[in-house]
Amino acid sequence: MARKWRIINHLLTVQLIQEKSGQPGLIAFRDDQPSFLKRTKFFVDIKTLTSPQDQRLHPNMKPNRKRKPRLRSLVAVILSVALAQGCGDNPTGPPQNPNPEFLQQPSVVSISLNGFGFALRTNVDGVVYFAVLENGVPAPAAQDVISGTDAVASSSFEATAGATHTLVVGSLASGVTYHLYAVLQDEQGNLSPVSPRLAVTTGSPLPRFLDQPLVVSRTTSGFTFSVRTNADGQVFYLLLPVLALAPDQEAIRTGSGGTASGAISVTAATSVEKAVAGLDAGEMFKLYAIFQDGLGTVSQISDPLQVTTRLSPLRTSGNQIVDEHGQAVVLNGVAVVDPLIWRQFHGGGAPMREDDFRLLAQEWRVEIVRVPIHPDLYEHNPGYLQDNVDQIVEWGDKYGMYIFIGYHAHGNALTGEVESTPWGDTFPWHGNPYNPDADLAIAALTEIVQRYKDNPWVIYGTFNEPAFISWTDWRPVAEELVDVIQALHPDALITVSGVNFASEMDGILNDPVRRDNVVYEVHPYPWVGEGWKSVLVQLNQTYPVFLGEWGFGEGQPGTADGYGEPLVDFCRQNNFGWTAWIWDNVWTPKMFNDSPEQLTPFGAVVKNALNTDGSAILSARLETARYDRGR
Repeated sequence: MARKWRIINHLLTVQLIQEKSGQPGLIAFRDDQPSFLKRTKFFVDIKTLTSPQDQRLHPNMKPNRKRKPRLRSLVAVILSVALAQGCGDNPTGPPQNPNPEFLQQPSVVSISLNGFGFALRTNVDGVVYFAVLENGVPAPAAQDVISGTDAVASSSFEATAGATHTLVVGSLASGVTYHLYAVLQDEQGNLSPVSPRLAVTTGSPLPRFLDQPLVVSRTTSGFTFSVRTNADGQVFYLLLPVLALAPDQEAIRTGSGGTASGAISVTAATSVEKAVAGLDAGEMFKLYAIFQDGLGTVSQISDPLQVTTRLSPLRTSGNQIVDEHGQAVVLNGVAVVDPLIWRQFHGGGAPMREDDFRLLAQEWRVEIVRVPIHPDLYEHNPGYLQDNVDQIVEWGDKYGMYIFIGYHAHGNALTGEVESTPWGDTFPWHGNPYNPDADLAIAALTEIVQRYKDNPWVIYGTFNEPAFISWTDWRPVAEELVDVIQALHPDALITVSGVNFASEMDGILNDPVRRDNVVYEVHPYPWVGEGWKSVLVQLNQTYPVFLGEWGFGEGQPGTADGYGEPLVDFCRQNNFGWTAWIWDNVWTPKMFNDSPEQLTPFGAVVKNALNTDGSAILSARLETARYDRGR
């Protein structure tokens, strides 16, 4: 029968202080009355001893009865403790190291979009190895966990017996299920069994747009946009007039109050296109979208996508200007200053501003912008069109406004006679601004048409104000200039002005230009009188007409009620289009003073007319305004 294991000589009582959780406790050796250790077999790993003589207390050492070791103070040592099962009163030998195992198997404590956190506890000190495998990969052996074989993530860390360790695994795919396995290796190199599979699914990604809605193509009746999302689901979109208030998510989902709306099925990370049709030409809209994933979670509203349908190419049909569908079009707008003049004297060296064109389109509701190109500035500034006009043409497309490029020559192209100006050769001029030279006109028109012939919203003016020449002599010159344009752009819409600074149209009645797609242009300033009205009405019985310039004040006679408002009423009654001269605060007659908010009487007449007259384009824009006010 085996002896009970006891400490001989000076008997000590070993008090075991063990936490209820089963974590290792604190063992204190102290002088006490003799007793036996009953019911508990424990394994002792002494980390520190107070002196060599205290080693005699170790049960593997032979007792020494001659010297009685004493512990003169409490010696606290950290022990790894395992309770033996059924040890009874008869332990058979000295304690052994416990097998490494997990007191708490790995368990999930947190989940993120791209990872998760897990926790575990061990029964001994050692190293924990773990490996994260994709779903479907067979469970690994212990050595595979240690080496990280087939793992998408693996690592190791030192574990303290009984302590709870929490680790975070990152850089994983979102919404994917993974399996985690772990192995504990104690300080003697012994391995625990591989932990049971811990399955965890990373968080599903919040629905969002990988690519915001983007215009792919445009037509005169609609456009196509693309979108790309981070997950499968549906994209809901809502199209509103450009000035309408931004919608909420519910309005987008239900399509409430929109010009157009719909839903698109989308696949994660795949670009999808959607065509929107049935819109008016040259109209500005904003498109809003939301993305709803398969779980019903909804993204934030997309950035608003501003889009303008293409302007229709224009042509003449009888006495009207018509669009590609044969619908009559009456265009009203303003002239701006020569863009190079703007750069030199208005913009401080900078080109014209996009905000001005947005203002013209959205607040003044302009449908056509006349852009004058002075012969002198064109001739002496290489790259004139690229530096000064290209951007304006693009803004016309963006904001749904026709760009009327007028070659701003005056005088007699045959003799070179031209009116004198007060500027002389003062910078930026190099001579007379209106140089009427025919060869220069041909060269300029050739480059202008070559550059913009693929932009159907560009209209061409041949020669601004012929003067010091009769209509009989001018008609052949006008036809030659028309031929220059049509040789490069057969479908271009072209204006031909009357003589005497575009104020006399009588000669056209019996001797018209023998070319197609020609519109006759008149400049009825107050000094012309009222005779032009009857001639224009008569001319319009056969041919389309257009008021290319008009204005009053600032050096021109006339008043709002005596000239401006009656002229607008006359044009409205006869469906004549017009561009008022000039939307500026320096050149005259000016429409505003320091800013477009400080209108002159002339500017007030023009802005009011633009906001109340009714071409097809303007009617749609007024619907925009009514919608905006209604919301």
